Amino acid sequence: MHGHAFRELSRNDRLERGSSWHERTVVAPLETLVVAFGADNPGDRLIHGHIPEHHADSMGTQFQVTSTSA
Repeated sequence: MHGHAFRELSRNDRLERGSSWHERTVVAPLETLVVAFGADNPGDRLIHGHIPEHHADSMGTQFQVTSTSA
């Protein structure tokens, strides 16, 4: 996930206790991963893998973090 560090909360529905902060991780085929991150870095952000065939199949996504005033 570009622009944010994250913590793994669960992997394949199993809680990940004591997870440290990450900038990247490996997710195996058919594996699920739940993460948490502080959305404190405004801008367009990208989530993607590093397998060329996946890029060709559009296996990635983007999201936008916006500033809000309290």
